[in-house]
Amino acid sequence: MRGSKGGSGLLPRDPILRAALLAFLALSMFVVGFFSYFYVKYDRIIEQRFRDPVFTNSAKIYAGPRMVRVGSAFTVREIAAELRHAGYGEKDGESLLGSYHVRSGSIEVLPGPESYHSPEPATITVSDGKVSQIRSRSTGDLSAYELEPQLVTSLFDAEQRSKRTMVKYDNIPKVMVDAVIS
Repeated sequence: MRGSKGGSGLLPRDPILRAALLAFLALSMFVVGFFSYFYVKYDRIIEQRFRDPVFTNSAKIYAGPRMVRVGSAFTVREIAAELRHAGYGEKDGESLLGSYHVRSGSIEVLPGPESYHSPEPATITVSDGKVSQIRSRSTGDLSAYELEPQLVTSLFDAEQRSKRTMVKYDNIPKVMVDAVIS
């Protein structure tokens, strides 16, 4: 037998209590929906970053570029060593930084697509241990030319994380060899 207050409904009969319960349920659904939206949004961003390589963007710190001026004391061998140490190759396409070609008394510098400088090739002519002429292919004679700056360090670069560099005897300046040997 049912009592006077009896009823099998899920909602209470009191209208204030019923309104409070419905408001609580509506607010709870709004909060869950709000946080679910941002959870899904940032989950997609994080998943995308996990799919990408970890260290795609690295900060590269370079030394100041070495300036070659007409009349300054350089040999073709020294300029070639500077370019080789900066990452240039002796053959075309060997390095994305660029390449160089040594000729008798001159060196042709060909910056590549990943060069620090604009891709303006130049030929540096040396005679008697001094730079006698710097010639650009497009603009003619130049008074100075900046060589590719050398990479000092690369932060978060997986390929160049090692701090060791292979140095051949021919690449070591004579002054340094004499200092170590003496």
